[in-house]
Amino acid sequence: MKLFQKEHHHFQVTQGIYGPRSPRAATAVVEDVTKNNNPPRLRQLFVTVSLKLCLAVKQHVSHLKSFAFGGRLLAERKTIDVDYADDTTLFNGIPDAFVDISSTAYPLVITFLKFLLMLDGTIGNSYFERFPTVRDLSLGKIGNVRSKALRNFIRLNQVTYDLFCSAYWPHFNSQLTKKLDSSRVFTEIMSHIKGSLQARDGKLCLEEYLRLSESRTSKVSKKKREMIYDIFQDYEKMKVESGHFDLADLVNDLHRRFACERYHGDLMDFVYIDEVQDLTMRQISLFKYMCKNVDEGFVFSCDTAQTIARGIDFRFQDIRSLFYDEFFPCSQTDGMKKKGRMSEIFNLSQNFRTHAGVLKLAKEKWMARMKFIQRL
Repeated sequence: MKLFQKEHHHFQVTQGIYGPRSPRAATAVVEDVTKNNNPPRLRQLFVTVSLKLCLAVKQHVSHLKSFAFGGRLLAERKTIDVDYADDTTLFNGIPDAFVDISSTAYPLVITFLKFLLMLDGTIGNSYFERFPTVRDLSLGKIGNVRSKALRNFIRLNQVTYDLFCSAYWPHFNSQLTKKLDSSRVFTEIMSHIKGSLQARDGKLCLEEYLRLSESRTSKVSKKKREMIYDIFQDYEKMKVESGHFDLADLVNDLHRRFACERYHGDLMDFVYIDEVQDLTMRQISLFKYMCKNVDEGFVFSCDTAQTIARGIDFRFQDIRSLFYDEFFPCSQTDGMKKKGRMSEIFNLSQNFRTHAGVLKLAKEKWMARMKFIQRL
């Protein structure tokens, strides 16, 4: 795991294990020593969508650090039951902001929702302050108590695909819904109308959205896009009236704040985004504010056959365009724009969940069971 290799390398450098002839490349991994001569800090961020996967990675990294660093960094003593884990329990001690984070909390292993809430608490006024319920719940509350109240509000008021189908879909124009699939409509709203890189003002206008049908990769005709956009407009009105929000609202509000306010939180040296197939392009582009190491600071991994988030229309090739347009800083050289380098896409040739050994064992068990049944 690249994340752990960086941690181990950083630990060796700061402990003075390397001699004068050792590779100097290691110094690029760590920050400069601060004015107070404190040990340099390596800030790494690992983000995944799944809470269960986040817990597994968090515990694995903690155990590896404890083993590799000679017991100086103890693994987490509490064993959290994955079936009963929630954000508040898993991220106890990590604030809802990228400010005043303890050095022992790094590498940060968090869910994408926690990442959004930490950004929300770092720059400008929180998006959720516009909701009277949140203001009342948060009044006089700090730390984990406020975090728990905020998460309860999110759980009850975030428009997920299930809520979209149960509370919104039946109230749209039936002449439109009978010709459309609810899953496709939700995907178009979240990934394209509100979640594309072109949605600079939080949404595409009708003309911009209709132009997407001209693309070779378009899955929706122009006529259907017109119907979807009508539903989208009704959806936005109903959402405001119900006091609900969706993740695209929060993400677009964060982009707006970053455009007009300075970020004063921790900057990351390396960022690892897992399950990237469950994120929209607009969501992924938020990471550009967190790390300036565009040459080697980002690792994206995905399994396009394992998308679990509804409303996501993902193509891994789009990340290359995202990097060129959003992440790489452009510099003017001889009248030409020069951009950074990007590594090739690495495809795993082996499925580690069902490799040949697992399949062979399953086949042997199945054959043995069939023979047993035939004897009966």
